[in-house]
Amino acid sequence: SGGAASINDAINLEYLGGPKSKGLDADSPSASARKALLKYSPKLKGLKGMVLLNGSSEFRGCKAGAGGALFARSDVLLTRRLGHAAFRNCAADAFGGALHGRDIQLLGDVLFRNVSALAGGVIQSVGSVEVPGAVMQQTSAPQISALKLIQMSNVSVENTSHVWFVAPEIHLKDVRCDNGLASFKEPHHVGCRSCEENKLQVNGGPVLDDELPVKQCWPAPRGTAEIDTYHLKLKKGYMTQKANITRSFRCPNRMACIGGSVSTDGWGAMCADGYEGQGCTKCADDFGPTDSTVFVCVRCASQRWQQNFQMARFVLQDLLLFGLSVMGVSSSTRKVDSKILTNHFMSFLAAAGPVLQAVQETPTFSHIMQSLDLYLEGVSSAVDKDSGSTGISARCILNYLNFPTHWWARIMLNLLTPFLSVLALTLLRGWRIAVVVGVNCFLPKVCLCFARYLVCYRMEPEHEGGQLFCEWSLYTNFSLLSLLLVVASIALAGPALWWRLLGDEEHKDEPFYLYLTASYKEEWKSWEATRLIRKVFLAIICAALPISLHPAMQIMCISLVLLTALVLEMQFHPYKDNRWNLEEKILLTVSLAMVSVTSCYLANEYHWSSTHNNQCFLLMLILLLCIVPSNILIVLILHQLLRERGILKGPPTPTEKVEEGQERRSHNSR
Repeated sequence: SGGAASINDAINLEYLGGPKSKGLDADSPSASARKALLKYSPKLKGLKGMVLLNGSSEFRGCKAGAGGALFARSDVLLTRRLGHAAFRNCAADAFGGALHGRDIQLLGDVLFRNVSALAGGVIQSVGSVEVPGAVMQQTSAPQISALKLIQMSNVSVENTSHVWFVAPEIHLKDVRCDNGLASFKEPHHVGCRSCEENKLQVNGGPVLDDELPVKQCWPAPRGTAEIDTYHLKLKKGYMTQKANITRSFRCPNRMACIGGSVSTDGWGAMCADGYEGQGCTKCADDFGPTDSTVFVCVRCASQRWQQNFQMARFVLQDLLLFGLSVMGVSSSTRKVDSKILTNHFMSFLAAAGPVLQAVQETPTFSHIMQSLDLYLEGVSSAVDKDSGSTGISARCILNYLNFPTHWWARIMLNLLTPFLSVLALTLLRGWRIAVVVGVNCFLPKVCLCFARYLVCYRMEPEHEGGQLFCEWSLYTNFSLLSLLLVVASIALAGPALWWRLLGDEEHKDEPFYLYLTASYKEEWKSWEATRLIRKVFLAIICAALPISLHPAMQIMCISLVLLTALVLEMQFHPYKDNRWNLEEKILLTVSLAMVSVTSCYLANEYHWSSTHNNQCFLLMLILLLCIVPSNILIVLILHQLLRERGILKGPPTPTEKVEEGQERRSHNSR
């Protein structure tokens, strides 16, 4: 018949259960389950030993010892053109949770949902099984077992972690399993199964097909934090790519790689906002690399007033320092305290800058800033919405002006303000004073512009063949040797010019000469050049050894530079006034302490025994060691500048007393 039938909650406690067929027609006597079937399903009938499903049949909640929904001693046929059958929530204690028969042909549309059995999950056949189209959901394995042959095509097995087909001869075409499983082909066994521990397969569900190879599980990549059958999460600082999930990359900037996730639902973001590419080393559109390191990207402003503000800040940050130095040079010989304080301030900033950058790249600092955002939500959201990370990028400035953003254009932009400032001072005061001030203010920055391309890094271990990437080969036309020569030439040119000027005794009474020598003893009148060399070394170290890539190496090199400076200061005491010798020792000691605490902070940051409270204490200590001396120096500089210009009155400084005594002795000798 071609009617519709629905069998709900049919239970047979006999070993062979469910609706049975012994080759009898619909009017023949049968067991109780057979009578129930005929009563509620006039379309299902036995026909010469065959069970024919020729309409719409539904079996729901059926259970038996074998053949949970239908047990046939002969063949079972679902016709192609009209047949449709659904088996839901059926189970068998032994085998054949849905069907048991001899030769089973399901030529129509078939749905198996939540069907299970202990020995054979869905279909058990003592002959052969042919299924040209079906959907199996939440079924137990083996889904189909036959004593002769299994032929399947266009079958979807869903929400099932173990798919298994068993027969002496198996022919499959386009049998699809869930994503996250791996396929296997063995003698008399074909199917899909979950991956082994620490392995994953998320590149699409495997397809069982005689003409296709099996899809294997792949080992979890290096840097995996969490993994299960359908999901993988990487540690912060690692990323992977779709082309090869087993291959992970260690990001040069740990904060750029957020610890992406991979699952059967798709790929999560591997890079933080503003970063892209392998190892998250490139800046995305509307972002630009900071001028201090190539691995940190900042968001370019979108609104015009913000662009103008950034361009003004880009220029003023150089002009402010340049102006302070010019004021120091312009001071009289008896009023050099502001110049000394300014030099101490600049030297201290050269050591404090890398430390601040180091702590900003740590999770503890980020966590504290996120907590502060709760109290500054209005201001933070207004700034972050368009500005993103703090900092200024020359590439962003060039974009605002619609200029090219090549590496050479960024260098020229960074050097534009220093060049114009030195040129203007040359026209106004002469080239000698312009050289002294320009070298003092801008030589470290010029070195940094080129030294930042000395960075080399690997994103995979060297012993595994990890490729070495170098910035000079990626972005510039320099070779390593030529770039080293450029950086070394620039670094040595400044001190060489100063020594040349200091050897000119004819101009020893001019401001530029007194600026370099007035505060030092006669035998150490060239000592200012050593301070310049210290600042240049620190700039080159920070540029060539970024804190995000080489934290231990950078901290060690900075410590060696500061320790050398402290030893030289304690050995020679170059200042005329011992007060400045003492201040220099204190600042160098504070700088060394700050660097040492930073080294401890960075080492603990990623150690298993680290605690958040300890890290917060170390972070606050670093900030205090950096901020308190800087603010004290700023106040002292401003106070001394006002005194030197007669705006504030006060007792003479120790330097002024020393100089007055020297003048009196010189006058008396004459």
